[in-house]
Amino acid sequence: APVEAVRSVDISRVLQEYAPMAGAYEALRAKFQPQGDRLRKEADAIKAEKGQIGQLVRASEEFAQRNFQLQIREKTLEEELNFWTDTQRRQTETLLDGSVRKIHSACVEYGQRTGVSAMVMRPGPLPDADPRSALRGLESRWVIWANPDHDVTEAILGILREQG
Repeated sequence: APVEAVRSVDISRVLQEYAPMAGAYEALRAKFQPQGDRLRKEADAIKAEKGQIGQLVRASEEFAQRNFQLQIREKTLEEELNFWTDTQRRQTETLLDGSVRKIHSACVEYGQRTGVSAMVMRPGPLPDADPRSALRGLESRWVIWANPDHDVTEAILGILREQG
């Protein structure tokens, strides 16, 4: 019986090299950059204020007022950070879902054009880590290794470019 053809695709590479996808991720990052910068500045200001308050007499009214205001700022910062983190996470997931669907569509088209029997995600290199982490990394993969000669990432990028 003939050996069925299996090909692999480096999804990370497609996300990085297909300009519309890479641009969309960069635009999303840039969209949230100002909020991140503002929240980091506020965290730094709160830290500085804590240092100033720490020098006050704890039983003083000034300490009580400034400490109360600082607690409000800290709670507000925490809530804002949670809001922006959750918003960015949801938008990233939506973008990733659309990207994966486009990549899947390109893989289906490639498979129909060439008659391959299956396509798998090409596994990246194992991170430099302790042996247990490396083992966990292997255990979480569906494909442990893929022959680079069967990598069709470039063809998938070409189809995505054709599809616009």
